[in-house]
Amino acid sequence: MTKLLSLLLLASLVAGCVTDVTGETPGFDLDAPPIEEVGGDGKADTASTQVVFLNFGGGRLHSGNCSDAPANCSNLVAGTQDLAPFTVSAQWDRPKVVAGITRCVSMFFDDMDMRFVTTRPAAGPYTMMMIGAIYPTQLGFETNGGPYGRAPVDCGNENRNDIGFLLLQDSVDPDFYFMCRSIAHELGHTFGMVHTMGENAVANGRVDMMCESGNCGDAAANGSAAWDVVNRPMTTEVRACDYSYRQNTYARLMDTLGAKR
Repeated sequence: MTKLLSLLLLASLVAGCVTDVTGETPGFDLDAPPIEEVGGDGKADTASTQVVFLNFGGGRLHSGNCSDAPANCSNLVAGTQDLAPFTVSAQWDRPKVVAGITRCVSMFFDDMDMRFVTTRPAAGPYTMMMIGAIYPTQLGFETNGGPYGRAPVDCGNENRNDIGFLLLQDSVDPDFYFMCRSIAHELGHTFGMVHTMGENAVANGRVDMMCESGNCGDAAANGSAAWDVVNRPMTTEVRACDYSYRQNTYARLMDTLGAKR
C-alpha cells in the first residue's frame, strides 16, 4: 500500500523562453472566460473527483504535522505566515490573467476526474495551490531567491487536502505560461509524481512537466498544455512512490486521478 511520504521537493524554476502571453502561446488564452465553479463540463462531482483550489488571494497558514488545505496547515510553512496574494503590474487585467492561468492549468488535467476553482470550497477535500508574492524564508529557507515551487510528494494521492506553493516573491511582469507549467508541475507532486529525466523533444505538442533534465526546459517552454506519454527514468535523487525507476507521468496521473466522468 502506498503512503504519504515526508519527502519534499524544492524545484528551482527557471523561466522558459515564452514571451507571447496575449493568447498565441500554446495552451494559454488571456481572453478565455473563467472556469465555471460548477465544473468545466457542467457535470456534478463524484465522490472521487479531485477538487483543486488555485489560491491567488493569499492567506494565513500555520505549521504542523499536516498538509491540510481546509485547516490552512502545512508542514512546509515556518511557524505562522501571512502569504501575500498574486499581483501583477498595472498593464495587466488581473482577473483575466487569473482566469487564463487557471484554464491553462486545467488543460493539463482535462481528461482526468478533476475540477479547478479559484474560490475556496465550503468544505473539503480539496488540494490548494498557494500562488503569490511568497518568499522561501516563509517556508523555512535561510535566504530568498527563485522563483520556486514546493509541494509534498503524496504517493497515490492518499491525502486529497495537500497544499503546494508557487513562490513568485516580488510583483513582476510574469511569464504566465511559465506559471501555468509550474503549477501543473507542483500539482503533479501532490498527486505522487516525481521528477523524471531524459530527452524531452516536443512530440505532438506534448511535454512531461515533471522532467528536469536534458532539453526539458526548452521543450516545456515551447510545448502545449498536455503531458507526453513516454515512460521516462526517474531522477536519481528521488524514487519516491515505487522502485521501478521509471514514470509515465500521464499514465500514472490517469491511474491515480481517474478519467473524467
